Amino acid sequence: MVTVLFTTFILLSPVVSTETDADGDAIGLFSPRLWETGEVHLFIALVIASLAFAYARHHVRWSVPFAVAGSLVDLACPLMLIWLAANDRLLNPAFVQATGWPPSVPRWITTGLVVLSIGTLVHTVLDGLARARRR
Repeated sequence: MVTVLFTTFILLSPVVSTETDADGDAIGLFSPRLWETGEVHLFIALVIASLAFAYARHHVRWSVPFAVAGSLVDLACPLMLIWLAANDRLLNPAFVQATGWPPSVPRWITTGLVVLSIGTLVHTVLDGLARARRR
């Protein structure tokens, strides 16, 4: 459910926004570059694949190829988010300017996302090690 809501929020963000430009068009929270390059679609595909592997872990017989593929997908999502945030490719500069946020707000948002992603990476690695020990 959370994945569906998260995906919907990302996909609707360019057209549904609290900020508008002079023509009345919505200014999206996320950088338009994400849609131009297709990075947003890759990220959503990784999130959905991660959800599918999480579901399959409970219903599919465990195997080494399955575990490796699931782990790679689980690692790819936070790594991509870290890469986007660290390279300042996540937030739309026009949105930040329209909101009047001080320069520290985007840095805090980026830092928070990187910390959250690193926590997800650590959790994924520790969970994978624990699962491997149980097998």
